[in-house]
Amino acid sequence: MLSLDFSAPGSDGTLPPGHDEFQHGLIYTVHPRLLAPLQPGRDYRITASTRKKISDPIASFAPLYRRATSLVRARAEELTCEPHATRHTWIASHAWFRMDLPRLAMAGAVVTLGVTCGLRKVLAVGKPEPTADELACPSIAQLKPDDYAPPSQGWDELYNEFDVRDQRAADGSIVTFSYGEYVTACDGIDYRDYVERAERRARRCYEPLSSTPVTTVHRDWTCIATSKASNVCLVHVNVYLQI
Repeated sequence: MLSLDFSAPGSDGTLPPGHDEFQHGLIYTVHPRLLAPLQPGRDYRITASTRKKISDPIASFAPLYRRATSLVRARAEELTCEPHATRHTWIASHAWFRMDLPRLAMAGAVVTLGVTCGLRKVLAVGKPEPTADELACPSIAQLKPDDYAPPSQGWDELYNEFDVRDQRAADGSIVTFSYGEYVTACDGIDYRDYVERAERRARRCYEPLSSTPVTTVHRDWTCIATSKASNVCLVHVNVYLQI
């Protein structure tokens, strides 16, 4: 087996002919500060948005809301605090909605989880979990400005999941996991650790949903410049999983 070269942009594996990567996938972005132990007293934000194509009126947004919530809560469980510091989480904002676009209709949910480590006496309470009745209709009419305004310190981790398939194939499907991690420069990058983190994150997102073993079909990696002053470059890894 040939050794892979991770010192430059590259790829391995083969996608089937005609594969459309924009049918089903998840776009993930993380700031490096969330890959290290959390700083005591700092608030962090993890946001997950899930959207799915629909053809009929949706009876409940509960499955979409549960999916978004499961992504952020599972990630929070992985985060570590310094010794003697307590991790605290709360729902900073949430919403569920229907989108009627020119070519399709989509239903979605978004949940932002606040995370902090420290010895605070007063802890953030956050939003209560919505009831079944509340999830039976869109929440947009009840939104307040602070429900959708970005946090003052910016988001630390984003999950943006989409599914515009008409139906799932009987033998499963290939999901695209697009991983982005901010870096200060693209020069001299060893992509190995980034690719491993991307595949590990992809599997943690999709293995719990699959009743059969998940296999990696293809991976590719590169680094791109951004237009952001504070986050100059982004290591970008695509992982394609058969689920």
